[in-house]
Amino acid sequence: MALSVVTISDLFRGIPPEDLERIVRLFTERKYPKGATIFQRGDRGEALYIVKDGLVKLASHSGRGTVTILHLLPAGSIFGEILLAEERRAFTALAETDALVSALPKPSLVHLLSTVPAFSMNFIRLLSRRLAKVDIELAGFGHTWSYHRLEKMLLKLGRSTG
Repeated sequence: MALSVVTISDLFRGIPPEDLERIVRLFTERKYPKGATIFQRGDRGEALYIVKDGLVKLASHSGRGTVTILHLLPAGSIFGEILLAEERRAFTALAETDALVSALPKPSLVHLLSTVPAFSMNFIRLLSRRLAKVDIELAGFGHTWSYHRLEKMLLKLGRSTG
C-alpha cells in the first residue's frame, strides 16, 4: 500500500517516518462500489477504517424501515472506531460513492495505541472532535424547528460534498 493514506488522515500527524512505514504495512486496502455495505449493524468490530477515496455513509436503520444518516465521511476520515468499546457494530457503513478504504485490524490498532504515543494522541483527538460535533448537533436539535434543522443540514452537505 502506498503511503498516501498517511498524508490524507490526521491519524498520522507527527509520527516519525520510521514508525509510519511500519504502521502503513498493517493496513489493507479494500474497494467498494457505490451502495456496497462495508459493515452492518450487529457485525463484529474487527477493524478500524480510513476513507482513502470517495464517500462513506454511516447510517442507523430502524426496525420500521427508516434510515437515519449519522455521518457522510470524506477521504481522510476514520470510522469503525467504536470497536474498542462495543463488540458489535452499532450502525451500518455504506459506500455512498465508489470508495477506497484502508482497514487496520483490531489487534494492530490496540498494539499501535499502546506503543506509538503520537498515534494514540491523534486517535483521541479525532474521537474527541467527533464527540464534540455530536454533542453540538444534539444540543441544537432540541432548540430548533425541524425545517431549520433541515435547512442547516442541506447547507452543510452542500459545503462538504458539493
